[in-house]
Amino acid sequence: MREPKRNKIQSHYTALSKNYGGSIDYVNFKFYAYDSSTSVSEFMNYFNAQESRCSGAKVLASFVMEGSEGLSPANGFFLACRNLRDSGKLHGIFVWCADTLQSNDFQYEKQCRLSS
Repeated sequence: MREPKRNKIQSHYTALSKNYGGSIDYVNFKFYAYDSSTSVSEFMNYFNAQESRCSGAKVLASFVMEGSEGLSPANGFFLACRNLRDSGKLHGIFVWCADTLQSNDFQYEKQCRLSS
């Protein structure tokens, strides 16, 4: 069930990279559009696969606050970020709907700083 969703998401980034790859420095890949049951190892595989397709652009790790898609902070997102950091691949973290973090004193934004 996950494969068609990944292919749909990937097709947009493939076209972008094909047409503008040499002009793109950073890519906020929509990892938060994947299934909510995504594990840390699956996230790492997705990240590595996307990085290999991005024509030298740096891929950002990402998660979403509203909704429950992708690898969430509660399910290991920051562990994945530490793994990426330790392997020299963490170039930044993109948080979708970060303004919703105000209610918990921006806890995850603070964790992002510690992970990078």
